[in-house]
Amino acid sequence: MNENKSLILLMRHGQIPQFSPRRYIGKQDFPLDETGLDQARKTGRYLAELNIDRVFCSNLLRTRQTAELARPDFKNKITQIDGLQEIDLGLWEGLTKQQVMADYPSEYEERGLNMRSYRTPEGESFADVQQRAFNAFHKIAEIGGTSLVVAHGGVNRTILCHLLGMDLNNLFKIDQQYCGINLISKTSKGYTVHSVNWRAPELAFTSD
Repeated sequence: MNENKSLILLMRHGQIPQFSPRRYIGKQDFPLDETGLDQARKTGRYLAELNIDRVFCSNLLRTRQTAELARPDFKNKITQIDGLQEIDLGLWEGLTKQQVMADYPSEYEERGLNMRSYRTPEGESFADVQQRAFNAFHKIAEIGGTSLVVAHGGVNRTILCHLLGMDLNNLFKIDQQYCGINLISKTSKGYTVHSVNWRAPELAFTSD
């Protein structure tokens, strides 16, 4: 590969334990559940034939587990990057939507109107996440070669919004399924997004 060109497979981690009712989960460090482990292994069958030069993940366990199962040959050579961590939801971490609406009614309404810039109490906004995540992503792309980057749904969406010129208020219009892969290249002319949310054909669709 030309030294000034990079290819990045930006992947979301596998499924984590599902809660009913659903809760706000950002930087909480949950492992993959059995479905998530299976998703990562199945995705790995397709990645095994690719010539990947290096593997990166966030500082949360679910991304490292996914990376290790997707490319076991890199198990002891995975680079962890703090900037790829999922959004910090502060005092909302672990709460249900109903709890947030009851305890933080005005804040909940404000966030819905300003998804880009609103910071949850003691947490981050998606603009904050985009700044640190794209900085980390860009440094990886500058290395050149082919990289597998395992991160999170929120993180990946902010990076894709930047690359596609989309307003962050629309970030949830970009689907990021568990173990979905976004194919991105970088040359001296800039970035190109070739595909979004590709998944191994045998993986079932999920609502998250």
